[in-house]
Amino acid sequence: CALPISGAAAGASTGIMGALGSIPGWGWAVMAALALLPSLFGRTLKDSGIEGTFGGDKGFEGRSYKFYEGGLFRSDKTSYSELDEQVRKTLGDTFKAMKQQVTDFADVLGLSTERLKGYTSTMKLSLHGLSEGDAQKKIQEALATQNNEMAQQAIGTWTDVTETVKRQVASTAMEMENGAGAYREVEETITRSTYKSSEFAREGEKAIDTLTRLATSLTLANTWFAR
Repeated sequence: CALPISGAAAGASTGIMGALGSIPGWGWAVMAALALLPSLFGRTLKDSGIEGTFGGDKGFEGRSYKFYEGGLFRSDKTSYSELDEQVRKTLGDTFKAMKQQVTDFADVLGLSTERLKGYTSTMKLSLHGLSEGDAQKKIQEALATQNNEMAQQAIGTWTDVTETVKRQVASTAMEMENGAGAYREVEETITRSTYKSSEFAREGEKAIDTLTRLATSLTLANTWFAR
């Protein structure tokens, strides 16, 4: 859907087209130009969805977004609106329930839950053009990803890796006056955390699957021995 063209742009364009339309043989050109007006001066909705952060007391805080692509003479624009409270609450409550379950499983196995205490994670989920069923499926997949990432905070190991990377940055005006190109290469030292699966993980098994399997098995074993 295209946003309406501004009044000034529309008025000027209409005046020009009207003058051309009065010239014999220009009718087809006017029609073609009018058809192009939305793409030149308007905006078209290209994406929409949900973005926010999992964690905290509410479990999820977020908003809805809509991204509009501008025409040749109009810039892109992203608009935001308050997320429906029922949607926010459903996401938040589900996250908190998953976090509690991961914590309980970790406690059964005697694993540290220190990394889970202040755990937060950002999400941007595009739902543009999806049916209600497909949108629900995509939301469930996003929640499953969060569940697995929380499990990774409890089972498996994290290692900090420091490395040097190169990237291109724009040169300053003074640097270019001194002979530098438009872009120059700089080196940066970054540290990132890498995850390694638990030694008890089966091949192809996700962290949440390993955690659930081990905690369930231990709980059943303890129940049997307690008889």
